[in-house]
Amino acid sequence: MSAQTTAEQSKTTDTAEALAHRLGISLDRLRGFLIGSLLGDALGGPIEFSDPDRLPDDMPHVRQWKAGTKLTATHCETLARTLRLRGYETLRPETAPFGPWRKRAPAGTITDDSRHKIILLRAIKRAVDHAGQARVTIDRSRLAAEYLSPLRHVDESAASTAALDHDGFKPYRDAARWWAAKSIQSSREPTPEPTPNLASEPAYPPERLWAGVANCSGQMALLPLAAVFPGKPVAAYEATYAIDFLDSDHAVDYCAAINAGIAEVLSGRHNDSDPDTRMQALIQTMIQTDPYHYADIPFTERPFAQWLSRGRQWAESADRDPRQLFEKLEREGKPHYWWDAHFTFVVPLAIMHLCRDDPMAAMNLCLDFGHDTDSYAQLLGAWIGAIHGREVFPTSMVRQVERRLEVDFGESVDDWCRTLLNAADRAEHQQLRFAR
Repeated sequence: MSAQTTAEQSKTTDTAEALAHRLGISLDRLRGFLIGSLLGDALGGPIEFSDPDRLPDDMPHVRQWKAGTKLTATHCETLARTLRLRGYETLRPETAPFGPWRKRAPAGTITDDSRHKIILLRAIKRAVDHAGQARVTIDRSRLAAEYLSPLRHVDESAASTAALDHDGFKPYRDAARWWAAKSIQSSREPTPEPTPNLASEPAYPPERLWAGVANCSGQMALLPLAAVFPGKPVAAYEATYAIDFLDSDHAVDYCAAINAGIAEVLSGRHNDSDPDTRMQALIQTMIQTDPYHYADIPFTERPFAQWLSRGRQWAESADRDPRQLFEKLEREGKPHYWWDAHFTFVVPLAIMHLCRDDPMAAMNLCLDFGHDTDSYAQLLGAWIGAIHGREVFPTSMVRQVERRLEVDFGESVDDWCRTLLNAADRAEHQQLRFAR
């Protein structure tokens, strides 16, 4: 039986559990990884860019703690127990292109950090479903084509979210049209996407995105790609690097290295490891996966490795003092914008190290830090889920987030798992590749 036929049959006959087992991926940690990212986004959304001094009264307010206060087991237990999934009703009642798309949105509502993931997963599903038994390539132009399809709430008229969709994705669609135009000019593979009307709106070079600022766009959108390559960090890095037209400058290296680490810890070979060992595997894989040899460039250092090292050092030197860590992050993290690529990476990394024994305490501190809370927390949640599995998250919160995802966008984590497992199966049989 050919590899193509084997992969195609497994797509329809294997249960998710059986397929995950055959591929060597932990289904529990895959679910945890996806749910954690969604939950982090929904936790951070209502307080995104709020003044840290005006956060809800029931938050930790670490900046008001007595100087020198160290985290104890009691502190961590309290932080985990008081973690709240808040609604937007009073904190952020209006809609926003990059925030909630529903007025007075209920608890569990996602923001742009997760909407970008919907686009990636739809692109993967469309490509795999369309391919049948043929080999398929997902490249930047194919991802760009998916960005050009409107994203809507399923329970509202098209007009109700049209303006939010237009404004929230406009910077990315301006770049997507550039790649789509290149695809039309040099297409060699038939694609399932309709040919976009490129004349009605502008197409700009991707390097123009966010004025060239190295930011967290790839970190928001491309994390699920890690699951296509369980236990294959170099392949995950290269695939992420190939299709990431959302990032500029060295931000692509950040996103690709993050995915390399997640791909490693999702592997079934870590099933018998404890969470601390998995966290160390995550960190070491991110450091060591450098297929394009950023670390070998003369007269400089790999920025990703620099910030990873600093984040760990700050957490260690803070010596369980979260107020001191917050001060170090804000003073020495040197963000030009709170959504700089290095900063949305180093904040959750340092806080995860500070609270390595209690992931939900880490999540509450990440929210309490403030600023771009949904972007920090979505990455922290992805790491926590990939390390600990789905059961680490409170069941009531998970249900609320999953319900909002279903009600608002008709998406489900179970469907996402199946899409990624099917893609991983195709990649394993060399029927799916990612290219620039």
